[in-house]
Amino acid sequence: MERVLAEARPVIASVLARNRSGAFRRDDFDDVSATVMMRLVRRLQSVPDGDDRAIANFREFTARLTYNAVYELLRRRFPQRTRLKNRLRYVLTHDPRFAMWIGGEESVAGLQEWSQRKDVMPRATLAMSDADSRMLNEERTAEAIDAILRRFGRPVLLNDLTDILAGLWGKSDALPGEVPEALDMTTPHDRYETREHLGALWREVKELPSHQRAALLLNLRDADGMNALALFVLLNVASLDEIAAVLEMPPGQLHQMWSRLPVDDLTIASILGKTRQQVINLRKSARERLARRMRK
Repeated sequence: MERVLAEARPVIASVLARNRSGAFRRDDFDDVSATVMMRLVRRLQSVPDGDDRAIANFREFTARLTYNAVYELLRRRFPQRTRLKNRLRYVLTHDPRFAMWIGGEESVAGLQEWSQRKDVMPRATLAMSDADSRMLNEERTAEAIDAILRRFGRPVLLNDLTDILAGLWGKSDALPGEVPEALDMTTPHDRYETREHLGALWREVKELPSHQRAALLLNLRDADGMNALALFVLLNVASLDEIAAVLEMPPGQLHQMWSRLPVDDLTIASILGKTRQQVINLRKSARERLARRMRK
């Protein structure tokens, strides 16, 4: 597993290097990388022993996971821009007047007769004062695209076309630094995946009573319903042995049940010698205490 994940890291880094932008916070790329690694671990854990064909092209599979994770981040951070870009992509690929292709590892938009041209407009911009009525009409997306492309007279990057129309139509999302804390567009799940937040959370978890820790951690799920303890390991917040110590169980026992986590309340009840309802109550108490402590 370690050898395979080592092969994945340069692929992830290569994809992320193409997506560097002022739109991302400092820790975003670490979080995207950790998310991809966690999804790879899940996929590899589901592969039957000896089946080397499960992921036919490992590099391609890893790259696709990374692109998906970056897209998910952008979709959460910039919902209006993401919807607009998807709208433009649909028109460019369904209207016979237009074409979209890859040039220099980026999506390029142009008229059909320009398809595959390499003289792409570098850093295309358009001020509101230079826009005509066709460009400003949000109800007729195809006409606006046609007017902008003909104004430049050459292909443009899809990202630039999106920025232009986002500005003309008032669809721009504020950059992270311009978003007040109360209006932060990141979700609670985003914040919980950062090293800083997980580190603080882990310190508080260790202060919980023993049975509360077990009731919480053995059932801890991420947004996909999978083993959220993997985040602590992948982000180097806690090792498997440290997690086992907090759960007050031998490391070997945790290793054996790791692939089955999170487990249900009946299983936890049998481990703790409690009833299922007692486990539910323990976990509820743990969450309430953590919520109070984390707010402070």
